Amino acid sequence: PLEKQKEDLNKEIDQVLKGTGLLGGLMGSIVKGTFGMITGMMASSAADIDRVLQEAEKRLEFQLGPGVKCDAPFQRSYSSSNINGQVSKRVRLACQATAASGITAIAHIDASIDSSGNVDILDLWLDNNNNRGRGGPPHIQGGNKDGDSFRPRGGGGGGVTIIDV
Repeated sequence: PLEKQKEDLNKEIDQVLKGTGLLGGLMGSIVKGTFGMITGMMASSAADIDRVLQEAEKRLEFQLGPGVKCDAPFQRSYSSSNINGQVSKRVRLACQATAASGITAIAHIDASIDSSGNVDILDLWLDNNNNRGRGGPPHIQGGNKDGDSFRPRGGGGGGVTIIDV
């Protein structure tokens, strides 16, 4: 679908600039290249955000119960850097998470993606009214898929220790 969209956009640009001569052809090439790069970046960031949401859903099952689904984020921040060929991405999201039981909460997710595409949830916490009697909003703090423990946020709040297994 993305290639089809690029092809359609290129045809429309060609139609608009048809008959404008050499300068129009040059402008068309620049515009096509720019739009192609932007759509590629948008598709890449959308795929990264989907992967972060999938990883967060797994982690949130410890707090909300099985069958957690995250809605489309209503707040997002995405950055990417390339230093000496090593790509590093940072994704911060806020979305509604709902468990199969109907428990809902606002999930705040802070994640990084390394150059191999591995997602690491750095910070994950919930704003909700359904924290099952625990004082303050549940907070799950960073780690990776290799069994790091998740600790409650310091400074009060009375969280619960959650172990990623």
